[in-house]
Amino acid sequence: MKKLLFTLSLFVACLSLQAQTNHPWQGKKVGYIGDSITDPNCLADVRKYWSFLQEWLDITPYVYGISGREWNDVPRQVEQLNKEHGQDVDAILVFLGTNDFNSGLPIGEWYEENDVQVWAATGKPKELVTRKHIEDMAREGAAYLWYYIYRPVGKHPIVENALSKEQILSLRRFLVEQRTDAPLFIIDTYWDDKGRAMCPAATGMSHHIAPSGAVEFCPPLQMACDMLNKDASNLTEIFNNSEFLASMRRMTAETSRGCILLENPQKMLQFLEQWKAVDTTSRGTVRDEYAAMQVVAGHDMAGEEIPEKSGIYRMLKKRYFFGFGAYG
Repeated sequence: MKKLLFTLSLFVACLSLQAQTNHPWQGKKVGYIGDSITDPNCLADVRKYWSFLQEWLDITPYVYGISGREWNDVPRQVEQLNKEHGQDVDAILVFLGTNDFNSGLPIGEWYEENDVQVWAATGKPKELVTRKHIEDMAREGAAYLWYYIYRPVGKHPIVENALSKEQILSLRRFLVEQRTDAPLFIIDTYWDDKGRAMCPAATGMSHHIAPSGAVEFCPPLQMACDMLNKDASNLTEIFNNSEFLASMRRMTAETSRGCILLENPQKMLQFLEQWKAVDTTSRGTVRDEYAAMQVVAGHDMAGEEIPEKSGIYRMLKKRYFFGFGAYG
């Protein structure tokens, strides 16, 4: 407990010292979930920790902590926060656990090891789509896992390693289930909170900068029309006003909610040739590689969407995990 209080005090002190600088938390809107330590109606403390943050960093507090509550009240508090403020929240702090201890609630094991049979990968990678792998990574200190669907591109693509529609559905189902109680964050950039497919590049949330300075539509699509200048001072101009990127976003969104590279590579190549996009690689063979690509399953599962089960992840999907409110 002393260590916890010291750490919290040090954290608050650091925020205080930096309050006069451009602190990343300055002016943010924060939801506070917890028990009596957070509850504004509990007068055991003269001032609550969140009131100091409000004073020092001009943080707008959304306080939902209630004295005496245990961890099982977190979902209710979060749902209330979501109901009243929706996406207008920059961060959530959860601060409780003492009442669970005082009521003799069994802590249980830190984790349980269960083999989960998931058909969501081929070959060696199958070992990565398991609960055991998630827990192994958590024990090693990993803060999050990021699952990425293989795209058979490059000079020597292995089409056999591409996932089938059934495997992609199984992967999505696995991610949704594990997010309910995984000991770390599990990230993907393929589906929104309702389970609908999304492409970060098609929505305009992100593009890729190649080592050459070329601004590519996405990492595996290595052809471009725009190039950064020497000091990259034209980056904002390119992202906001590139006719090529804007046209590619429209064409891609009209074609599929998923990945055009996997689902319709010939249409993609035809578009790139119309715009006279250049090969951004050192090997110089990308056009021929795209021309030889085979159609494989993408992650657009229209009619078979699997929505997020976790209320916290539903909110995070909208605000943080490549959501940022951009896809509604």
